[in-house]
Amino acid sequence: MSRPRALQPSGIPELVCFSKGWAGSKHTLGDSPNEENDQFGPLEYLLVSKIEEDGMPRLWSLGITYGEGHSQVLRRSTWHISTARTDFVEPITKTVKKQLWLDTHTIYDHWNPSTARTILTGHYLATRHKKLFDGWHRAGNSKTELKDATNEYWDSLAQELGGITRLTIYINEELQAWGDSFSSSLLAQLMGVGPRTIHTRLYEASKFGHLHSANSKPLLGSPINKKSTSS
Repeated sequence: MSRPRALQPSGIPELVCFSKGWAGSKHTLGDSPNEENDQFGPLEYLLVSKIEEDGMPRLWSLGITYGEGHSQVLRRSTWHISTARTDFVEPITKTVKKQLWLDTHTIYDHWNPSTARTILTGHYLATRHKKLFDGWHRAGNSKTELKDATNEYWDSLAQELGGITRLTIYINEELQAWGDSFSSSLLAQLMGVGPRTIHTRLYEASKFGHLHSANSKPLLGSPINKKSTSS
């Protein structure tokens, strides 16, 4: 099983936080400040999202800071995502509850494609599928353990939704609603299968309709509905 190239290693944030139904991520890009050329240094992106009543994740806040005051979390391995020990999400949610969520499609369209996928898709992946990355982190460089961790993660979700085809369609709906235009290729990497396999599954979409509206509760809602404090 090859490692998903689009996610190495900057494609996922270094820190996440789950708080009372909300999810946040911090992602640092760029080099440290250099006094000789007077650069601002790295940019820290802080995103907050929530699963709405239709089961879709929506982005509610996007903040960007720069300079020497940034608090970068050092990544201990390619797939390691720390869980915040302090709740940095709740203060933000108090200021956004009376506004509409942000249009992620517009952000994807206006940002540099690589940056948009790193920050926006990275937030989605880390907050919706952290258990998958945790499994990859534990597997290390073992291809066998990587494959086992991948199958274990997706098989458990497929059983919950009624099959791997339905699950693939469900996740694809989320990615498209979130704004990622390369959802099928990303799914192939995440699930450890070929692109043709994903396309075949998505071809079956007409048989199932829109799966989010057909479900009374979000399939993957439980990680976001829990407040985690351990790393």
